[in-house]
Amino acid sequence: MVKPEVRPDGDGLPSPSQPADATSPASSALSAGFSRSIDEQLAVSHGRGSFLADAMLKYSTELSENGKPEEALPAVEEALNLIRPLHQAHPATYDATLADALRRYSAVLRQNDRKSAALSAIEEALQMCKDLHRQFFAMREEYLALTLLDYSKCLSIVGKNEEALAAVEESVKMCEALFQTSPAEHRLDFALALYQHCTCLKKAGKNDAAFATIEKGIKMFKAPQQVLTKKDEAKLASALRCYSDLLNESGRKQDALTAIQESVKIYRTLHCPAAHDTKLAHALLNCSYRCDELGKISDALSTIRESVKTFRFLHQADPSKHHASLTSALLHFSGRLSQIGKHKDALSATEECVQMWKALEPAHPAQRNERLANILFTHSTRLKAVGRREEALAALEESLQLRKVLSETAPSEHRHLLARTFCFQAVQLAALDKKADALTAIKEGVNLYGILIQAQPEAHKAALVKALRHYRQLLKNTKTPDEGSAKRKRANDDSSASGPSSKRRSARLVGRDAL
Repeated sequence: MVKPEVRPDGDGLPSPSQPADATSPASSALSAGFSRSIDEQLAVSHGRGSFLADAMLKYSTELSENGKPEEALPAVEEALNLIRPLHQAHPATYDATLADALRRYSAVLRQNDRKSAALSAIEEALQMCKDLHRQFFAMREEYLALTLLDYSKCLSIVGKNEEALAAVEESVKMCEALFQTSPAEHRLDFALALYQHCTCLKKAGKNDAAFATIEKGIKMFKAPQQVLTKKDEAKLASALRCYSDLLNESGRKQDALTAIQESVKIYRTLHCPAAHDTKLAHALLNCSYRCDELGKISDALSTIRESVKTFRFLHQADPSKHHASLTSALLHFSGRLSQIGKHKDALSATEECVQMWKALEPAHPAQRNERLANILFTHSTRLKAVGRREEALAALEESLQLRKVLSETAPSEHRHLLARTFCFQAVQLAALDKKADALTAIKEGVNLYGILIQAQPEAHKAALVKALRHYRQLLKNTKTPDEGSAKRKRANDDSSASGPSSKRRSARLVGRDAL
């Protein structure tokens, strides 16, 4: 038997001109060699695929951490496309690799605001992690805990807050157990789980529990023996922002300012503008709020000025993503400028907001109209401050029309704001000597507050009293002397008569006068 010719590329195949005898011993040996050669090629192919997938995952992570989530997405998608065929061929070998890739994929999708896709990816990863955990309990405990943590984040951003809380509580329990067995190795994982737990508790209205949780988490981050990477420092800065909010809500305003100042300081040291500028801008905005509440006007103004500058830069790069944040910063900037008497500069800031939101083509019209109604209301006060009263009234009336529509669709959310807008309209109309129109507007406001006070007396009592005071003043200014005397006599007669409680008498007078 002539030995088969081997091709130059070494693929082990016989030459077509010299076929092997399938029944000979040599043929059997050749067949075995052929099988080994194919297996080796597949192994090499799998090895190359795995190596390339790992490289793409690392590249994606690097892009993501450097503030380039749009570029990170195709990289992690390519890695997944390489891993899935390998997993189909060798499930046991690539289960953990695929689960890890899916978890990273979910994180990048979340960064790109693809919330539903991120949730789907992490759900697939979580199921695989649970299967691995059942097979290799101790080995996969940490990975399952961190996947549950990411699952909680994805649930939270799609509004499934109860499920998010349940998932993170399971993660916290596992991370705490791991921390007890190996503190140095698992301290940061435990800190991250506590931070997410705090955000979920806060959304659930459990602020006391959230406060205790975030304090514990920050202690974990700041443990003397803990070395933080830049990524870990960014997480600590975010946790401090959350801590500052909770301190402020509990009345510890100076401590709240200290916490947010520490957060700002950390963000400044993270030399990666693309990744951290957004967080720095938000931290500066919060810092300005805290300074303002403590009467530190100069500090409040300097920090909000920097926040606006940073948000402008971000808005130029991605308007849709930073539209709302830039608006919030500009409105706060306007307030601080007005506070120190720079009314023209304050007006310029609100004018910019109005132009931005009127030019916006909204995906959600109700949300856009709600924000625009608030902006126009503030803009009206700024116009009034510089003596442009007719324009101030026009802006307020535009806000009022938007608020009426919103109040029809969601009364519980917008009725009190509609009442307030009517009352402000009455003030502006009266200032322009449009007393009859002012009286009509204040009646609307009083009637709305009359409805609101029945459901929440304490929440709206002060506003109703103020509206009634203005209403009576307008009546006094618009009625003839005889009508005014008759009005006072009727009120005195009602107050001296026996009957319902003083609250009911007042409500009856309000209702009768307002109609």
